[in-house]
Amino acid sequence: MADAVYSVIPVQGGWAVEQPSGDYLMFLSGGLAEAKAHELAGLDSRAGIKARVLIHDRDRTLLGQREYPARQPPDIDGERRA
Repeated sequence: MADAVYSVIPVQGGWAVEQPSGDYLMFLSGGLAEAKAHELAGLDSRAGIKARVLIHDRDRTLLGQREYPARQPPDIDGERRA
């Protein structure tokens, strides 16, 4: 399965998180956008999807990235699979 990539990018009037679907979440604060990107990547990771967060500055230069490994989701009874 392909990685889910969340990019935090500057936009007019603030910041956005570009989601794997191509949709954008808009924020006034870069910090809030970054926090949301990490939250979404963490949810993907727990669902068994490898995810990455890319953080860009106002010049769209890549400042950093973080990878979230795909984790094996729990079985319906709540136990992790072997």
